Amino acid sequence: MMRRIAVGIVVAAVCFVLATPAGAHVEVEPAEAHHGGYASVIFTVPSHPADTTTSKVEITFPEEHAIPLVSYLPIPGWTVTVQKRALAEPLTVGGQEYTEAVASVTWEGTIEPDGEAQLPMSLGPLPDEDVTLEFPTLQYFANGDVTRWIESTPEGGAEPESPAPTLMVVAPSEDEHGDEAAATDEHAEESAGADAADQATGAESDDHDSEDSDAITIVAIVAAVVGWIVAIWALLRKRKTA
Repeated sequence: MMRRIAVGIVVAAVCFVLATPAGAHVEVEPAEAHHGGYASVIFTVPSHPADTTTSKVEITFPEEHAIPLVSYLPIPGWTVTVQKRALAEPLTVGGQEYTEAVASVTWEGTIEPDGEAQLPMSLGPLPDEDVTLEFPTLQYFANGDVTRWIESTPEGGAEPESPAPTLMVVAPSEDEHGDEAAATDEHAEESAGADAADQATGAESDDHDSEDSDAITIVAIVAAVVGWIVAIWALLRKRKTA
């Protein structure tokens, strides 16, 4: 039952995602994320030529600032391929060690002429420093043309004609940092309480473990979907005020 609820949430989110108007170039929303965290983002890809459709979108992940993990929200009619690469040296973020990072994510599907697609992904852990991450993107069309969204935007300079989409990683504000710390402390207390209960009463049954796993899955899905909805709202608000 819980999994069906999760699927319903995802389908509803997908319907909302696909209803936004077209923009000028590939964008990431929200444009900012926090040190060491995970970001639920939307890659918005326009398809402006009037005589052909987009057939594939290949998003390259940063090499200098490796991102170990990525997940995506399935969209009907689209297939997704994630390519990983081995790291020369293990990467440690938040006490977790990683030996691989995401090299690219390729979405294959159809964007109609003068339409656009919103491609939702959750990625991280992000670097523990202020940095602007670039995601060079190749957009393939059914007629064989390729648009290369790969140009870097100079700091304080004019935006190039075909800019690579970017995500700024920044430190959270004091209020946000406090909320995140409180959530971490609460999670630690709950884990400690659960460990003590297990020692006193023994291991839980497989059925209970399955229910807990389902609950965790639902929470993760809902959190990601909420993040994506916030990203879409920010995108719509940005276009309305532009």
